[in-house]
Amino acid sequence: MKPCPRCAEQIQDAAVVCRFCGHDFQGVERKTPKAPSRGQWVGMTGAVLLAMGAFAPLVSAPMLGTINYVRNGNGDGVVILVIAAIALAVCA
Repeated sequence: MKPCPRCAEQIQDAAVVCRFCGHDFQGVERKTPKAPSRGQWVGMTGAVLLAMGAFAPLVSAPMLGTINYVRNGNGDGVVILVIAAIALAVCA
């Protein structure tokens, strides 16, 4: 048994990679993917809600039907979807 130089956990003498931290003793480092932080989750959730809101009805009237950002034809929905895509890309 020998200690890993990176995390100091005891590993087998013949180990090529530390099973605790992924340190490679042959020089190639295996990186484990990092989980998104709480702020990233909040940002991604906000971006998805913003994109869904572009399709949500703003006004619902019996004679007119529903009016939303995408269906009114002014291009407002496209702007909102672009902003949501940029926000999602920044958070990821």
